[in-house]
Amino acid sequence: MHIIRSKKRKFNLILCSLTTSVVLIISGIILILMRTFIHNKAMGKLHTLEPGEFTYDLFKKTPFDIYFDIYMFNWTNPEDFHDSTKKPVFKEVGPFRFQEIIEKTNITFHENNTISYNRTRRWYFKAEQSISDLDAPITTINPVAVSGAYTLRDQSFFMRKGFSVSLNSIMGRIDVTKSVGEMLFFGYDDVLINVAKTIPFVSKNLPPMDKFGWFYTRNNSNTFDGRFNMGIDDLTFGQLKNWNFAAHTPYYDGKCSEITGSAGDFFPKPLTKGNLNIFNVEMCRTIVMDYDGESSRKFMRGYQYTLGDHFLDNGTLIPENQCYCTGECVPYGMMNISLCRYGSPGFVSLPHFYKADPYYLNLVKGLEPSDRHNFYMILEPNTGIPLEIAARLQVNLMVRSVPGISLLSNINDIFFPMLWFEQVFKIPYSFAFGLFILLWIKEICIVVGTCMAMTGILVIYYIIYRICTTNICGKRRNKDLFIKELVPLNQEKDDAIPKILGYMKLVCNNIIL
Repeated sequence: MHIIRSKKRKFNLILCSLTTSVVLIISGIILILMRTFIHNKAMGKLHTLEPGEFTYDLFKKTPFDIYFDIYMFNWTNPEDFHDSTKKPVFKEVGPFRFQEIIEKTNITFHENNTISYNRTRRWYFKAEQSISDLDAPITTINPVAVSGAYTLRDQSFFMRKGFSVSLNSIMGRIDVTKSVGEMLFFGYDDVLINVAKTIPFVSKNLPPMDKFGWFYTRNNSNTFDGRFNMGIDDLTFGQLKNWNFAAHTPYYDGKCSEITGSAGDFFPKPLTKGNLNIFNVEMCRTIVMDYDGESSRKFMRGYQYTLGDHFLDNGTLIPENQCYCTGECVPYGMMNISLCRYGSPGFVSLPHFYKADPYYLNLVKGLEPSDRHNFYMILEPNTGIPLEIAARLQVNLMVRSVPGISLLSNINDIFFPMLWFEQVFKIPYSFAFGLFILLWIKEICIVVGTCMAMTGILVIYYIIYRICTTNICGKRRNKDLFIKELVPLNQEKDDAIPKILGYMKLVCNNIIL
């Protein structure tokens, strides 16, 4: 009886092993055959924007730390402003680091396969990662005075003279010294803002704020960036359809007014080795980035795009860019955004006039352009997921001589650097690992499926080998390969096991012989 039970346990073990092996073989074959379906399903999830999905959570709120670094330009020789033989001298002060959190609010899905939303940005100062606190003083040209003079440049002499008298009595000088915090987010009071509000044709173009600050009223605002409408179907996923309920901006003419390109959250897939369009709300226009070759990050191949001719040229090399001039076409490397910024003479360039015409750098001292100031993006071509982004731009004011305004009379025209900022993003290792698995999922399915099938085959071979070399079959070689009845119907169940093992014994002995 003990022998029968022992053989029964061995038989159950063999049966279980055989079943597992067959399952492994079949599963491995299915995994190999289904690899394309699995790949397409996983890729489809990346471009499915539905509540509860992983991609939706990424879209709704920044899932990782993003830092926003600001560098100020301190003007060290304002006393020489009216000396035409001397150039303005600047010293870069920074970085002042802020953690940026971006959240989408007022999200609405539409039946035409689009989604509308507002964007809220929050900045938190990181003193321990900054060069100093926000109380550090910065001297620069007075942006309010320069903007006022620029607005009045074509008005009557008496209008300009009246502004000049007010400017001299209130300010007395063209430079201003404020803390970094006031210059950026806190804002500071400027009497000229109140004066401007009393001038009808000036007040209608004034921004809705009572103080001046480059980012004043913007922190934690869900309306400053406007209302976005973005496509979410396969053909237009991530592409901006409307901004502020319109398909064209009022700040540029012709093709330059069209709202096209990525909204900044998702990029088209697969990418091409051509231009990449991104709509930028700070400039109220589409940024066209040039393809700049391939680059690898975290063992993954990416396409690199950079700001080049299609963004920096004002019509000389790229004729269709001329409509971005808005009446002030300037040498290569400077973009006019004055109409987008309430009529102030605002211009955008790469930091330290990098890649720009030498004309700008020859007007000042203290700026040192280098590759450190490049603006580029590296995107994984199959998914459009950013592997690395270095977004860097500089804000400048165009300062021109305005007859009738004494503080701005008889001066050299200059593009005054105010500040520059950068936002560097590198895909976290946790996300990079998941993306790596996704990109190689077909190959992984083949390897895993093959391993499963081979494991099943090896287990079956091992079972046969063990049967043929252990006492299950016995060591005697029986040449009788015939059995009249393997399991007689009138036998008890326990008698069936020895019969089956006996049959396997004969098969094994025959194999050995």
